[in-house]
Amino acid sequence: MTDQAIDSTEESPAKKGRPTFLTVLCILTFIVSGYNFFEAGFGLFFADSFDQSQWTEISQQMSEAMNDVDSQSREVIETMMNAASETIVAGMENAMVLGLIDMLAAALSVIGAILMFKLKKTGYYAYVFAKIIGIIVPLTILGVNLLTGIIFGFAAFVSVVFIILYGLNLKHLR
Repeated sequence: MTDQAIDSTEESPAKKGRPTFLTVLCILTFIVSGYNFFEAGFGLFFADSFDQSQWTEISQQMSEAMNDVDSQSREVIETMMNAASETIVAGMENAMVLGLIDMLAAALSVIGAILMFKLKKTGYYAYVFAKIIGIIVPLTILGVNLLTGIIFGFAAFVSVVFIILYGLNLKHLR
């Protein structure tokens, strides 16, 4: 006979509950995605408040200010200004669609986090889908240039980090 106890007081993995790390990730997602949802909603109301003539005036002022800049710096600034101009014009023309996409992506992220908070694996897939939509669709609408590459590159990096961190918790989800 062995000295091992047949009855163990340890809980099974399914009964242990939600890990603290998963809870923290979900709370961070609630905060950030909730903020993004309301920011996109407010953006829909103010989509028409910025018109193209304002951007044209700003661009002209920047061009005049660049007269005293060396040619190498001027080239970099002009590249950034062209990228910003393309992005702003595309953003103004598609403000309603972009706002709705942002709201959808934020809502899906929150739904995914709620499901993961409840230890449902489908929440992970909803979250991943939300991050893909939130990056690919706006990039398709705005176009890829230096400015959108920087902005959405950073957003994609943060999204991938969170997807990996949530992925580390998949073993706790059912």
